Amino acid sequence: MRASILQRWSTKVQQIRGRRFLDAAMAAAALVSTADEDVRLSEQFALDRLLERMEQLRIFDPRAGIELHRRHVERIMAGSGDGRGNAIDAVSAFRGDEEKGLLILYVGATIAKADGDLSAPETQALADIASALG
Repeated sequence: MRASILQRWSTKVQQIRGRRFLDAAMAAAALVSTADEDVRLSEQFALDRLLERMEQLRIFDPRAGIELHRRHVERIMAGSGDGRGNAIDAVSAFRGDEEKGLLILYVGATIAKADGDLSAPETQALADIASALG
């Protein structure tokens, strides 16, 4: 029987307990959710589901994830370019780490598909994340 993506995600994330990883994952989520210049409710629900799963596995406190995501979103939406650059830097900390990089990209893809419409800006944000990861 094939494991669902969420089950595979859960298994891999159990092995990663670092705050840097959580920051990078929330940075990726923020890059995608702000790509079309607003954070949709469906995107927030998708993030909440991912964080809830991590809480069930006793990996990360979801409040920490929500706070990291909120900070990245606020910085990106401020529009100075520094926020986006800081988010890309958080993601690029895992450059060359294929396993963690795929998980970070998975977070971004989950947010991108949350509203059922993969927009051109969201596709570009995913490409930027992939590029930052190498």
